[in-house]
Amino acid sequence: MMPVYEELNRLRLPVLIHPMVPEGAEMLGDFFLISAVGFMFDTTAAVARLLFKRILERFPSLPWVIPHMKAAVPYLAGRWEASHARGGLYDALPHPPSYYLERLFFDCLGFQPASLYCAEEVVGSGQFLFGTDYPFYQSMTPPIQLLENMHWARDVKEGVFHQNARKIFPKIP
Repeated sequence: MMPVYEELNRLRLPVLIHPMVPEGAEMLGDFFLISAVGFMFDTTAAVARLLFKRILERFPSLPWVIPHMKAAVPYLAGRWEASHARGGLYDALPHPPSYYLERLFFDCLGFQPASLYCAEEVVGSGQFLFGTDYPFYQSMTPPIQLLENMHWARDVKEGVFHQNARKIFPKIP
């Protein structure tokens, strides 16, 4: 994928990572666990690979968009930070994981305020983008209502709904 990353970086095109059916999906066949759990693990593993294979280090200007509120990344970031701080496995990274994770954009499709507040505390709100999972959920109303009901300042909501997207799509009016 390195030539693809190099060209995307040269063109400064955003990259959206979307999960696929993960390894071990046979264990997730019922109760919609593939989308409810499996997709989150697939996304989290993809971000971890980008981080620890130093792709995020090598292409610092490449805008990455991670769906589903970065999956489990906000919840695991503390573990990655602690491992980096004590050395060993993550020594190859010249900066702590938070340095890279704070540059990733992600949608706000978390379905509950607590998840959004957690992600905001870990990475800030400057990288939040509006997301809906439409047409999968057939309506954009629930995610819009969730964001409108968040106890955020007006500028944070404006960022989520349009200003933050201008950082990666500067030519869109």
